[in-house]
Amino acid sequence: MATLLFCVVMVALLVASLWFGLSGAGKHGKAAAVHTVTHDSLAPTYTYDGEVIRWYVLVDPDTSVQYLVNDRGGCCVRLDSYGRPMGVRDE
Repeated sequence: MATLLFCVVMVALLVASLWFGLSGAGKHGKAAAVHTVTHDSLAPTYTYDGEVIRWYVLVDPDTSVQYLVNDRGGCCVRLDSYGRPMGVRDE
């Protein structure tokens, strides 16, 4: 009898936690905010001595200009094939 009661309680807790997690009720009744990715990862660069440098594209939210940033601290404006900064709108 104790085993049956334990199983029933565990199933009830599992169902309640799934409902609570999926319904968003744990977020004070607010819908979950959609996270937008503000950067894009490019292929890594391998140096002659075997170190790996990872590159990312960051977009300035104010100007929409794209920047190339690496994990070693480098940063520069990303240029298109005509030498103009990418993300600048021609209006």
